[in-house]
Amino acid sequence: MKLFAICVAVVWLTWFSAESHLPLHQILSRRSQDLATEHAMMMEFGDSDHNGRLSGEEIQNFFMYFINFDFDTAYSAANRFLKDGDIDGDGSLDERGRIMCLNTCSLIL
Repeated sequence: MKLFAICVAVVWLTWFSAESHLPLHQILSRRSQDLATEHAMMMEFGDSDHNGRLSGEEIQNFFMYFINFDFDTAYSAANRFLKDGDIDGDGSLDERGRIMCLNTCSLIL
């Protein structure tokens, strides 16, 4: 989990320094586009059974193979996503849950 926090801090600092010269409306527009891209990527590469939902295993595999997290970090991140975004309690994320998790993550950044 410490590695995840360090990665988030590095991304945030890089992003903040790169955007510090932009007006606020441009920064918010860019982050909104990035969030839509993250959501699309997560579905395209994460939803291995193509049912429109992400199981814990699919989320973990996405983090391991596309974000390059180690097993433990990917497992922790997947559990956190499920804890925060599994609205109906079925052990998977629907579109609303994914968007909620990604919004939460983007607020941290």
